[in-house]
Parts: sequence; C-alpha cells; structure tokens
Amino acid sequence: MSELANTNCGAFGARLEAQPPAVVYHYTSPKGLLGIIENREIWASDCAYLNDSLELAYADRILCAIIVDLKNVDANGPGVVAGLNAIAAHSASGSFVRPLSFSVSEEGDLLSQWRAYCPRSGGYAIGFANDFWRGMTAPFSFTLRQCVYDQRRQRSIIDEALRLSLTEDRGEHAVESFELYYRFIRPILKHPSFSEEKEWRLLSVDDHSLFDGVRFRAANGFVIPYYPMRFSNPHLPVVEVVVGPSSKPHLAAASVEHLLRSNKLEHVRVRVSDSPLRTQ
Repeated sequence: MSELANTNCGAFGARLEAQPPAVVYHYTSPKGLLGIIENREIWASDCAYLNDSLELAYADRILCAIIVDLKNVDANGPGVVAGLNAIAAHSASGSFVRPLSFSVSEEGDLLSQWRAYCPRSGGYAIGFANDFWRGMTAPFSFTLRQCVYDQRRQRSIIDEALRLSLTEDRGEHAVESFELYYRFIRPILKHPSFSEEKEWRLLSVDDHSLFDGVRFRAANGFVIPYYPMRFSNPHLPVVEVVVGPSSKPHLAAASVEHLLRSNKLEHVRVRVSDSPLRTQ
C-alpha cells in the first residue's frame, strides 16, 4: 500500500492521520446496496466528478492564494520563487493527478446525506467496520483519510507542504516534490459548508490512467470513470445497514434482512432511520 509515511514525507504524513470511529457509513441507493452485498465490491470514482462542484478546485484555490503570499516574502530567493511559479503553472494546467475516492461518513443517519446521496424513494447507509479496506484487491494502492473542513488547518497543511518542497537549490524539482504531498492533501480539503457530513475517503492517489479495468457509470450529468475494489476476505466487513426514509421503511427493512440472510450476513444489524424526511 502506498502511504505518505513510505515516502520522504513521513513526519508530515502523520499530521493527516486520524483514527476513524469503529463504524463508518456509505450512503447509497437500493442498486448500490445490492451491488456491494452481492458482488462484494465497492467503486472508487474519479474525485473530479463527485457531488461537490468545487471538488479538487477548492484546494487549488487555497494553494494559489498561498503561493501569491509566499512570492511576496522578500526573504525568498529566486530559486524558491521559480519553484512557486512552476507549482502554480502545474496547477493551472490541470496536471496534478486526480485521485480515486470511495466516501464514507462517521454518521449513519444524517438528513443531509439521505438528500444528497440517495434517491427520493429511499436509500441505505451501509455500516462498515473501520478497517473494511484492509485486504481489498484493486490494481492500485489506497488509504483511508479524514476530510479537513477547518480553513486555518487547510491553509496550514498546504503552507507546510510548500515549504517542505521548496529550497533555494530545488526549484526545478519543486513540482515533483510538492506533488508527493499534494496528492494526499488535495482530495481531503473540503469547503466548511460540508462539515456536517464528517466524511472520510478511501483514496487512491496513484495515476489511475496507468491501470486497466476502468468502468463508467452515469451520474450528476456525467459519464463517471470508476474502478471496482473487491473484498477478498470471505467475511464481508458490514456490521449494520440503516434503512433510509421511505414510504414503507419497515417493509424495506424486512427485505434487507432477507438479502443479508441470503448472503450469509444474518449477524448484520438492520435499523430504520429516525430522520423525518418526507419521501412523497
């Protein structure tokens, strides 16, 4: 697995590590629930096509603002300024690698999540054990990271990555050095208005254009590239399914229990959402 700690960024990588709660939840449609339970796989999608219209661009805006500030620091010599200019140009050209992501939340019954990620007719929140991703098979490496919503911390993280990447004699290598950090930073910086989601992301920061097996799905007005990630452990790490608001939630819960029993997951808890969302 490709971890930040396995590069020369180890000490910095520790700043981005956090311990997830025991259970994390993925909100999905009935079709998504069936796919995960029956096909024993989840989908890692290109981050650029996710629901947030500022996805990735939000971090890029912070990056550009910090670069402008640093270029105005008199103590920075021409090598550092050249490196800052190179990073800014790389960002403007859209050349940074776009990560793949599978999203989960710390909360299993959020009104905003039911609205954003499930159909109006009803959806589900699948509760995974927090180490669900260990032992999964995919053509790329991946790691679980917590999203950062605090703006001060966001600026601090990018500022530190820039300073670690730039020295007077490394200007020509600044982009390569910075990208080692930024691949992990860029997809976890989210606009503060999304903070209620308490999102974690299972990320691949490898260049997925180099891998075979890409698939496509239609959503959000796009044809979205994604890659399947398969559970190799015979015991699917699902511990709970929350049935979202619908016209007949208890009937929906009964069918989920049947689905779980049919897939030898009778130990998985099923509960109905307390959310007052009107579905009709």
